[in-house]
Amino acid sequence: MYQALYRKWRPKTFDEVIGQEHITETLKTQVRSGHLSHAYIFIGTRGTGKTTCARILAKAVNCENPVDGNPCNQCRYCRGIDDGSILDVVELDAASNTGVDNVRDLREEAVFTPAVARKRVYIIDEVHMLSLAAFNALLKIIEEPPQHLMFILATTELQKVPATILSRCQRHSFRRIPTQRLADYLMHIAGTEDLKLEEEAAKQIARMADGGVRDALSILDGKRRHQHRGRLRDHGACREPESDPGLGSNPSERHDRCSAAVSDHLAGRERTGFLPRRDERSAARCPHRQGGSGRGR
Repeated sequence: MYQALYRKWRPKTFDEVIGQEHITETLKTQVRSGHLSHAYIFIGTRGTGKTTCARILAKAVNCENPVDGNPCNQCRYCRGIDDGSILDVVELDAASNTGVDNVRDLREEAVFTPAVARKRVYIIDEVHMLSLAAFNALLKIIEEPPQHLMFILATTELQKVPATILSRCQRHSFRRIPTQRLADYLMHIAGTEDLKLEEEAAKQIARMADGGVRDALSILDGKRRHQHRGRLRDHGACREPESDPGLGSNPSERHDRCSAAVSDHLAGRERTGFLPRRDERSAARCPHRQGGSGRGR
């Protein structure tokens, strides 16, 4: 079954997350020592690893055999969290659960001890989308959580999260991935996936993704589909798009110049007789316009 690259290559351990070592090393140390916070907030632009690290952390705190702070991905807890069969790890999308009633339901069930795992973990993505009343309802349980409970919040818009929530969470800021680092990662994936990718093309994709791994893999996925269909030149090699200096680098400029070139070309064919003149073409489409109205005939 076909699987998108960004899903296939989603990191399973902290060591597989690229460009966020300042965060992953801290989280690994906390898992090893057992000195974990009851609430985290991950901040950063899209596609930089916030939700991925939240899932890895949820596995690591419940793992039976953690390896240097990483989840083993082999025990029943790791496998159950990956396939969604363990309901003690809950992932919510705040964009579709914005109301206070949603948070009240969460608060009522959060007080119960985990059914299977060691900790009950709530991952709330796009937490800035919660209403003010929902934030107030969430504040109480974040302020005085049970021992078995952990919250991991993720947001792309820190300024929309109330200060009362921020002050009770351990904050981690995710950075955009540098272009060269992201390009090297794309080259590694392309080699593993047997996809021909030139280094300049990898850099161009990395620049287009603007530091987001998910966006870069989505673009590369499109290149892979085109290659499999045989629509790329040079026997399927992904190359950096070439531009004609005469057409300009700006897309609108290229469009205007192309349109002008087509018009000049058609005008030239009219003059040389290879193409009927505009008035002849118009008359051919509307014969009643020749010699007045066609009704009197």
